[in-house]
Amino acid sequence: MLKIILLIFRFNSVRAQCPLVCSCDDHDKTANCESQELEAVPENLPWFVQDLSLSENKLNRIPKNAFPGKNNLLMLNFRNNELVDIVDGAFADQKKLKTLTLSNNLLTRVPTNGILSAKVYN
Repeated sequence: MLKIILLIFRFNSVRAQCPLVCSCDDHDKTANCESQELEAVPENLPWFVQDLSLSENKLNRIPKNAFPGKNNLLMLNFRNNELVDIVDGAFADQKKLKTLTLSNNLLTRVPTNGILSAKVYN
């Protein structure tokens, strides 16, 4: 019985940290915020997220320091949005970023400041 209560507490704890428009999994360290018609990067993403998918939304701009306090991101997926601008410094804190997916957007340039170690898919 105690094990069930702890599992329920753990689930509720993760759910409380996750933005309502996303589904988060602390075991896989993922946040899936796909197909939510988002126009901005969600705030208050859980601390454990390493893989963030924001594909199939209506994002048109990624501002400077778009992920404050989230410096453990390894993968970011912005596929199929309406991106026209990525502000220099948008990924400045993302020293561990390995994969950045930007395909099927309206970008004319991709700033390299802060994403030199990442593999960019455009």
